Amino acid sequence: MKNILLYENTRFWRSLKNIVVLLGYVGLLVGIIVYNTIQDNKYWRNQTSFYGHERNAINNIISGVEGQAQIAKDNDPDDIETHKEFERQYDFYRWQYLYSYQQMCMARHFHPEEAVERLQLTLERDRHMLQGLEKGYELLDHTQEEVKQRIAITEYILDKGITPLNSPHEMTATNFLTQLLTYPWILAILITIALLSIDIFSGDAEGGAYKNLYSQPLSRGKIYASKYLVRLFYSFIAIMGITALVFGLLALFKGMGSVNYPIPFAEASFHSLENTGTLTFLPWSQYILKALPLVCLTALFAMLLIGTASLLLNNTGNALNASFCILVLDFLARTLFPAESIFYMFWPLTAANTYDLLQGTYRFSALAYIILLSLSVLILYIGGALVLRKRDLTGGVES
Repeated sequence: MKNILLYENTRFWRSLKNIVVLLGYVGLLVGIIVYNTIQDNKYWRNQTSFYGHERNAINNIISGVEGQAQIAKDNDPDDIETHKEFERQYDFYRWQYLYSYQQMCMARHFHPEEAVERLQLTLERDRHMLQGLEKGYELLDHTQEEVKQRIAITEYILDKGITPLNSPHEMTATNFLTQLLTYPWILAILITIALLSIDIFSGDAEGGAYKNLYSQPLSRGKIYASKYLVRLFYSFIAIMGITALVFGLLALFKGMGSVNYPIPFAEASFHSLENTGTLTFLPWSQYILKALPLVCLTALFAMLLIGTASLLLNNTGNALNASFCILVLDFLARTLFPAESIFYMFWPLTAANTYDLLQGTYRFSALAYIILLSLSVLILYIGGALVLRKRDLTGGVES
């Protein structure tokens, strides 16, 4: 058993392919940081444009209210209550216009030192907006639930004294890790795991090492378990080590960021690992604790899936093609099928989108996907073990 573990250890760390894959993972992480840095730099220009369009839209609403008020005065000048209602609507939209204009000006000349003031202005704007929405006034595509959640998050940040992010893309260490655990960035981890496992069995067959490997006085079941154990252990160690290094460098140069920074769940209610009632956001630390089981199980499933393909196809190139087809299928499914589609109820890689899953976007809860992934991993492991036990490595079937 010890010899098998040493052999797999040497094979993992001395493989040129694995070194290239791990360097590629470093490149992917750098790419994520560069992409988000570019988006961070563009964010306030986009916000300036957004508030400018919103201001124009509100101005059109104000013109409509003024027109309706004038018609009401012309048709029934004695209907005081109707006139007052139009005045209240006018005041509401006019104040909302001013808030939008202030935000546009602040976005145009944004400075990180003004982040708290910007957040306070956002809170005032949202509170005013909520009052109007509760009275039945329509305002573009804003909803009461969405505004309430924004207010709750903003109040939490201000009350806890958390330094606001300059933008959702700011690459503090905590924001980097949060984004890495969400789709599509999580594919960097899954693709790396898959590529590290792609020759776990086929490499022995192609290099002829299976002749010595399976002549050892050990059952094939122990050899099978040892290969997965070593590959899983070192893959996770390598990926976690590289991620921790990048995390530490970002913390050093860009700042750690607050572990209490809230992760918003603005489009659906949170109802997955536990019943959280009216909770509309999670602190970063709690979100990571809930996301990690899903991420680890999804990565384990990816390893077993590609490992099984390596065993069945007995060719690294074919296993690579199979993994590419799975990746394309996942991408196409997320593009073509709506979140409520039955496809996501049985597709294990659905759990890769941890944010939407924890938010309650899909039919199944996070706990259901944990069970689904666990069963899938167990089936793949047992199925691969049975195939290896029955396989005659000289070309026939073992009696």
